[in-house]
Amino acid sequence: MIVFPTYLHLILHYRPGLQVMSALAEEKVKLSCVITTHHHWDHAGGNEKFIALHGKVPVYGGDDRVGALTDKVVHDSRFKVL
Repeated sequence: MIVFPTYLHLILHYRPGLQVMSALAEEKVKLSCVITTHHHWDHAGGNEKFIALHGKVPVYGGDDRVGALTDKVVHDSRFKVL
């Protein structure tokens, strides 16, 4: 987890999801979305379980095979991370 002194928190390679849940609680941050780089299991394999445990947030990814995908992004897509 990378924690910036302002408001942005970025989690890289969040498997296993339970460790991320603990880190979110410890840092007292609210997850606003999941950005998945690609569909491979080591990047997207825990999305469904993570969303089921954490609650519904947008899941961005560039492939329909990304688990729990809610928003598909393509080249030059733009989105805000709140």
